[in-house]
Amino acid sequence: MSATLPAYVEAPIREKLQKIVDAVMPILPQQPEEIFVSRTLTSNAPNYPSVWLFTKRLIVEIRNPLNQSLLQFEMARLAGSVDWIRLYVRKFDFHNPGEDSELDLEFTTADGLSSTLSGSGEACDHLMSIYRERFLPNLVGIHNIE
Repeated sequence: MSATLPAYVEAPIREKLQKIVDAVMPILPQQPEEIFVSRTLTSNAPNYPSVWLFTKRLIVEIRNPLNQSLLQFEMARLAGSVDWIRLYVRKFDFHNPGEDSELDLEFTTADGLSSTLSGSGEACDHLMSIYRERFLPNLVGIHNIE
């Protein structure tokens, strides 16, 4: 499966982010199944503070991907390893997010990765999908909840 950047990433930024993702992929133990690009709202334009790669078992965060002088990424096991999750919802209709919708998913894994995925506008739908399909099933102890 070949993961691609989400459609909500604008063309000039898309090309820059694709180069960064392409540079990281060869050194990963598994190829990504899905890519999420954090997108926050600023007064002038969207900001892209991180890119997230999801493999079958791992989560990889590329921090400050548009900083051309530094490539920084962290990798942790996601499978069965999510310790806690916190959602921050602002102006977000779960059925029909608007352009001013914002959603943050803060989490910690058993391996010590602690970070936040942020979505705005149509990125909110993608983030909710990741929350449901990747984070909730991997929450520690979720299978013991009745």
